[in-house]
Amino acid sequence: MFSNYDINGIHSNFSNLNLYSHETAPTSVIPNEDVKVCDVHVGWKKDIMCLDCEYLVCAGCWMLNHSGHTKDTSKSALISSLVDKDSYQTIANNRLRSLWSTLNILSTLYQTASNTNNEVSEHFKSLYEYLMVQEHKLKAPFHQQLERTRTATQAIIKELKDINVLLSTIKNTTKNKTPPLFSPFSSPLKESAVDGHSSTSSKRKNSNYNSDNDSPEEEENDTIDIEDMDQVLESIKRITSMERFISKAFTSSTGNKDGGHNDEILTDFELQPLIEQSLQYMKDAPRIQLTSTPLVQVNQQLLLDIRKQITSCFTFLDPNNQMAPFNTRMFSIGDSDYSMYSINPSLAMSPRANGYTPRTGVCTSTVYAKGNVYIFGGVENQKTYAYYNLAEQTWHDNLPIDTIQGGFDISACYDGLDTIYLVGGYSEGRRWSRVDSFNIMKKMFSHVGKLRYELSAAITFVHNLEVIIVGGFFAKKQQRVCISSFDPVITKVNRVLLQDESTNNKCGSMLISCCFDGDENVYVLSGAGVFLSFSLETGKLVSRSYTPPRLGNSLFYIPNCGPVLQGGKDHNYHYSVKDNKWSPIPGIFDGEPRGVRALCLIPSI
Repeated sequence: MFSNYDINGIHSNFSNLNLYSHETAPTSVIPNEDVKVCDVHVGWKKDIMCLDCEYLVCAGCWMLNHSGHTKDTSKSALISSLVDKDSYQTIANNRLRSLWSTLNILSTLYQTASNTNNEVSEHFKSLYEYLMVQEHKLKAPFHQQLERTRTATQAIIKELKDINVLLSTIKNTTKNKTPPLFSPFSSPLKESAVDGHSSTSSKRKNSNYNSDNDSPEEEENDTIDIEDMDQVLESIKRITSMERFISKAFTSSTGNKDGGHNDEILTDFELQPLIEQSLQYMKDAPRIQLTSTPLVQVNQQLLLDIRKQITSCFTFLDPNNQMAPFNTRMFSIGDSDYSMYSINPSLAMSPRANGYTPRTGVCTSTVYAKGNVYIFGGVENQKTYAYYNLAEQTWHDNLPIDTIQGGFDISACYDGLDTIYLVGGYSEGRRWSRVDSFNIMKKMFSHVGKLRYELSAAITFVHNLEVIIVGGFFAKKQQRVCISSFDPVITKVNRVLLQDESTNNKCGSMLISCCFDGDENVYVLSGAGVFLSFSLETGKLVSRSYTPPRLGNSLFYIPNCGPVLQGGKDHNYHYSVKDNKWSPIPGIFDGEPRGVRALCLIPSI
């Protein structure tokens, strides 16, 4: 359909008008100052319009080449002639419809791309959320171990701090006052050790720094924030000496950080209970339970396979061949089963098990659209519809027809985009003139308009965005119409294209079947054995040969093949438009379901 959207097409349409027969034809149909002077007769003005040739000429050219033709000296004669003949109006209308059709296609392509993009995003979002859940489950034991480790570390750091503070307090108390005789630190050795070994202690301290290759300045600057568990645990692995860790964690250059050096001096009576409490705590302290960190074994090959599987879950399809397995096949629905057949006998498929509620009165309401076969209404199920997904080979049955009239003998046709039109039908003891629509993307029904007459069981299709209606059963005392059109997009007008009288009343309600070639020709087969073709562009009606020994049930047009008549086993024929001749096609449609209720052509994609 994109071939219609060719900018050169509008030029070819105008060139087909054959407005000028001379090689020196002007480049514009509207006379202006640049084309008033004749190129042949210098200085002569082209002020005569030859109405026969539809060409503006000078007096010399008129006498030489147009003598005896009808002339008009009005400058607007050519334009008036075109308007009177509806030449421009016809071309313009066709072009507008072509452009509008292309816009609809572009809109559908955009919507399809957008929907597909969103669908892919949703799939990956679902995968991402699933992976997050699995990651959380997998990491839960590690989070628990981390939490247990932090809690135990905090408890140990607090105890280290408390012991360090108490030791510092004991040191300050025994150093700055003469202890009583009963003091546990009253020994001269202890006292001299406390009072007289400051220099030695300092030397040992400096020695310790040197042995670890650290300077006092680095020691002072490299403190540990005990509130930062990550830093504390990292420092424990780095620092090999408990004394250095305590020095960095609980002291600073000020000599008082987090209970590091405590200059407070307590009396013996104040200090003794603190020592006793500390001793009792250390004696009764529960043993910290240590648990091993769980280990995880990762199957790298399986992960790689899963990545490949995710990639293989998404496959780009050729939009021109995604239904290749079903190209030019017939979907046949019977009383208790359904089948798929092909013009090529080798591609015929055996009947499948029943997967839907049997329906009658659905011969004209069965239609193919975008990978699905839809069936609307039916005598037994007037307010429901069903569809069969060809790719998934699954039925979706008894879906409600809401907001519009149901019924049976409804006429359904697909516009090639995203809409199926439902025309007429029979319910509640009467026929209907309704035209409704069904959006195959949203699965929603809506009302479009009305025909000028009531009918059922017509055959419909879409051409240039118009619904073409062929034959059908009409209400009593109502003039029968063979072919009409309805514009559901712009005007909502119903036009009669061919009255039944034009076919000697051989069409209308006597119609058995018809098909459309997708271009302009409608092929009609009536109950009287009359086979006709009608051009939607020119309105030309042609009587054609019909030689099959009996009337077929359904007429289909298959591209690159032509009209095909399905008449049951050994009664299937192909019509050659070029030779005006019917030829039998053996071996197809031989295993159709019992009691065929509907046939639907699955077109080549």
